[in-house]
Amino acid sequence: MSTNPIVSDQINLDNADLRFQNILSDSATISVNLLFTTIRKRGVSVNKYLFSGVGIAALTIAVPAYAAPTLNGDCSDDIAAQAGVTVISCIGGYSGNVLSNNSGDNATINTALTALGYAGPTFSYNSVAAGDIKGPLNGGLDVNFQTLLNGVAYIGVHYGFQGGGATFFYKINATNVDILKLAQGSGGGSTSTATLLVLNATPPVPEPATWAMMIVGFGAMGSMLRRRQKVSANVRYA
Repeated sequence: MSTNPIVSDQINLDNADLRFQNILSDSATISVNLLFTTIRKRGVSVNKYLFSGVGIAALTIAVPAYAAPTLNGDCSDDIAAQAGVTVISCIGGYSGNVLSNNSGDNATINTALTALGYAGPTFSYNSVAAGDIKGPLNGGLDVNFQTLLNGVAYIGVHYGFQGGGATFFYKINATNVDILKLAQGSGGGSTSTATLLVLNATPPVPEPATWAMMIVGFGAMGSMLRRRQKVSANVRYA
C-alpha cells in the first residue's frame, strides 16, 4: 500500500457516511486519518481532504467481536415464526455464556433486561426453576421449558462461537406456548443454553381496537341496566 496521501476535491465529507462491507473480520480495526486543508482557487476557498493510511489516527473505527450489544440487531430473527409468539425486542452480543450463573452474570442479565424494558424485581437465578434452564442444547432449535409461556416473557440464549460465543436476550409476548422454536438467524452460531428468565412480567397492553370493543361493551351493559330500571319502575300491581 502506498503511504502517499490521496488528494481529492470531489468528496464532501461534511456529512460523510463511511461504509465498509464484507471486509471486516471479527476483530478488525480500520484507521482513517483525515487532514483538512483550505486552499484558494481564484479567490474562492476550497476544502480539500487528504486520506492517509499512516500517521496519527484522527478517526478510528474498531469492530471487536460482540463488543457492544445492539438493540434490535441481528438477534431480531433468532426466534422462528410460530403461532402464539410475538417478538417484541431483543438485545445481543454479550461475550461468552452469561447464563451459567457465574459471578457477575446476574448483573449482566439485569442490564440486558433493563434495556429491554423490564422494570420488575431484580433478576436472580434463585427465582428460576431448574426446568426452565435448558442446556446443553447441542444446536437444537426447539426449547421446551418446564413452564407454559403466557404473557410477556424474557428469554436468554447462548450461542456457541469460536472464542466462547455470545449471549442474546429476547422479549416476547406468548399465548399458551409449550415449545419455543429458535432459528439460526443472521447471527448464526450453534445453540448452547436457553433460560426462561422472567415470565408474565407485565400484562400485555390492549390494542386500540381491543380498547374500543371494551368501551362499547361497557356502554352496552350500562344501557341494559338503565333499561331494566326503567321497566321495573313502570310495573304496577293491582
